[in-house]
Amino acid sequence: MSLFFSECRHVLKSYIYYVFIAVILLFYISQVGNFTTADLQELLSPPVRLDDEVHPAPYGWKRSDPSRETITSAVTNLYREYSRNSYSTYPFGFHKNVKLNANEQEQVRVVLEELTDHSVSELDVFWIAREATWLPVNENITMERFSELMAKLDELLGGGSAYGREGLARISLVPKTYEEVVEEWEYMVHKDLITNGLARRFCDYLGIVLGIFPIFVAVFMAIKDRRTRMEQAVYSRQASSAKIVISRYFALVIMMILPVILLGLKETVVALYFGTSNSYPVDAFAFGRYIFWWLVPTLMFVTALAIFLTYLTDTPVAIVVGLVLWLFNLNSIRLTGDYPVWGLFVRHNSLLEANLILENYGAIWANRLTISGLALFFILTTVYVYTMKRGGRLDLVSTLRKPLGSSKGEL
Repeated sequence: MSLFFSECRHVLKSYIYYVFIAVILLFYISQVGNFTTADLQELLSPPVRLDDEVHPAPYGWKRSDPSRETITSAVTNLYREYSRNSYSTYPFGFHKNVKLNANEQEQVRVVLEELTDHSVSELDVFWIAREATWLPVNENITMERFSELMAKLDELLGGGSAYGREGLARISLVPKTYEEVVEEWEYMVHKDLITNGLARRFCDYLGIVLGIFPIFVAVFMAIKDRRTRMEQAVYSRQASSAKIVISRYFALVIMMILPVILLGLKETVVALYFGTSNSYPVDAFAFGRYIFWWLVPTLMFVTALAIFLTYLTDTPVAIVVGLVLWLFNLNSIRLTGDYPVWGLFVRHNSLLEANLILENYGAIWANRLTISGLALFFILTTVYVYTMKRGGRLDLVSTLRKPLGSSKGEL
């Protein structure tokens, strides 16, 4: 245990650890929000019945299966983007503005005219003369044909557009009823016990950060040791390679999950105070449970991957590998209801829809166990690499330099 605590102190002395904490805090404040009891009071106030003739969609919107209304919304959005030749996409979770060439614009025009059964010039007249906020839809367009055209457009725009699967899901909305809002409120308060819904959204956002930034900490710590020649001291220790690697690994994991736990504790205290003041039951352990099974496997995996690649190559290549892996997962995993077995993190960007978690409980646990198993594999492999290096039998950088040096000499 003394070696483990020594590694923890080593992490605390590194400025990159405090940069990591700052990133966690900034992301938490900007995305989750600094929740107060006043925010909870507004969020969890019992619904009040409103006149839906005076207030359109007074209780908000909910997602539904694509319908004729979805076609109208998609066509109107497509016309606006076509007119400006400016298409908003999110190919890797980040905004990208796409401009098409003349041939590509022509392909969009053909799709737009098929969807509306009008020429673009006719649509221009309709839009301007009537100051319209919507466009007519071809009554003969089937949902199957609409889906084909949308997939074609999304591919043309490079993916991540408003016409892809996730984009269409965002505009396939119908108004919520008063009864549905009451049911949601009762679930959040009496079944989710307030904190379970908050914890899911908390872990959704923090999982994004923990999917990439721990790699920088692990890589920096390893390279810093190499540059200060600490690896010679480490290699000469009497402790076994397994003890050295595992102590360093768990020191990194525990020190990096610690600020997340403290933020979860802060959220729990606010919720407990609110619940006590309003006589609502609160699950005091929800954040702890979700952090443990939702976030820790992601942190374990990316840290293990970073340690393995850095000790194997003595380079920061893990940052590149991790960034590619992170961007791929961020772009491919939907915001809710998508739990691939190889997914880097779990997404559930909602305070509601707990049924999705319950229905996919087995798939989520399969994913978390798979990710944890891969982390264990990388750490055990790192132990082997460490053992080889301590014995002077492995130096990948020098091995690669020899043939490169020979090639330069021949030239």
